[in-house]
Amino acid sequence: MLQRRKIPEMNDFDATKDFWFPYADLLGPAYAAHSRGVLGSVRFEVVTRQLTNHFQGENFAVLDIGGGFGEQATRLAFAGHDVTVLDPDAAMLDMARETAKDVTLKATAGTISFVQADGLSASTVFTEKFDLVCLHSVLMYLENPFEMLRAARNSLRPGGLLSILSVNPHSTAMRPAMQRNWTEALATLRADSPAPEHYLPTRPHSREHVMSILSELDVDILDWFGVRMFTDHLRDDTIEASDLPSVCDLEYEASGRSPYRDIARLYHLIARTH
Repeated sequence: MLQRRKIPEMNDFDATKDFWFPYADLLGPAYAAHSRGVLGSVRFEVVTRQLTNHFQGENFAVLDIGGGFGEQATRLAFAGHDVTVLDPDAAMLDMARETAKDVTLKATAGTISFVQADGLSASTVFTEKFDLVCLHSVLMYLENPFEMLRAARNSLRPGGLLSILSVNPHSTAMRPAMQRNWTEALATLRADSPAPEHYLPTRPHSREHVMSILSELDVDILDWFGVRMFTDHLRDDTIEASDLPSVCDLEYEASGRSPYRDIARLYHLIARTH
């Protein structure tokens, strides 16, 4: 939640720009705090499990576009992969370097490198192609996700995997309703987006919309999952550390099943190029 200055209306934004940078000084620390918390841990643990079902083995080349805080990159590097974090925000890259500083302590770990550049330039910044491209928590800050998806797709080798994590617009009223914020839940449901006075305006690019774009780009959907079905409305201090393994097991077990995944806070798409 953003509190230090007024959030403009959606139509005040320049549609050619993303929505992160006007509030990067607020969003960066907030995202880092979330990532370090219990709910962030649930997200990264479940997404990593979902990825490794389709991405087994070691020493694959991974590009993490908008890799920010570096938690996903670190987990993949610990699994033995060579990860490049690409992010235009220098402050977020500094956080990612701090998160990744212990990776080399594990003898079997892969490597992590950091590049400051916009994700739209990914396919031109690097001469090599990647085995996996992660596009996590990026699309909802973009007016139109097509060019970013194309840049990600063009960064992949034939048969490479594309991992997309984004907010599920079909579930926006779930969090406030489960928190008993009835008025906010009703306003959110009627607007089909989070209440503007509390949250940065974002674009609700649905799973169905993203899948249609991937089809245009000649990318095949392998599977999709939900992330944070049972825990999204909770505060970090309501989950005991000793319960975290069971919470992650529960979230993971339900993540591929409807109707649970349909009402998750986030959807996770895994796709493959031809």
